[in-house]
Amino acid sequence: MKTYIALLRGINVSGKNIIKMEALKNMFFDLGFEKVQTYIQSGNVIFTNNQNLSKTDLAQLITSKIKATFELNIPVLILENEELKTNIALLPFFDFEEKNIYLTFLNECTKVSNFDKILEKKSEGETIIITENVVYLECKNGYGNTKLTNVFLEKQLNVLCTTRNLKTSKKILELSTDF
Repeated sequence: MKTYIALLRGINVSGKNIIKMEALKNMFFDLGFEKVQTYIQSGNVIFTNNQNLSKTDLAQLITSKIKATFELNIPVLILENEELKTNIALLPFFDFEEKNIYLTFLNECTKVSNFDKILEKKSEGETIIITENVVYLECKNGYGNTKLTNVFLEKQLNVLCTTRNLKTSKKILELSTDF
């Protein structure tokens, strides 16, 4: 049985798209998933599944159920815990404060054709490294001050993405490894 992580984009942000974690957890159980666990209010769900579904099919199934249950259109990105482990292990920064590191997970592999346009938005104290399936971002002045936001990257890369800080990513990995 595989362990998956569902990263929901844009829930419980600024009083919008409110979903209680207990209700979300129950919805995952209703879909037949097992060992369902949520982590913080930003839409991180760890679960196991023995159905033979692709990550794309899992995301579509969960998105449809969220719409039916909560009447919200919430994009969902699915990772296997081994993918998250690899993404964290490949962190390209060596001398950093953990609070300044963010991972933007991409729904599908992408090739960057407009890197110059992305770099134009980069500010002093920021480093951005784009790989096929994750964008690593260091924001020494805080994520709240960057122009390299999830929405901006999504537009520039033309792919669904969602961002988590390194601390949250590590905790999700820890929880998913315990399954």
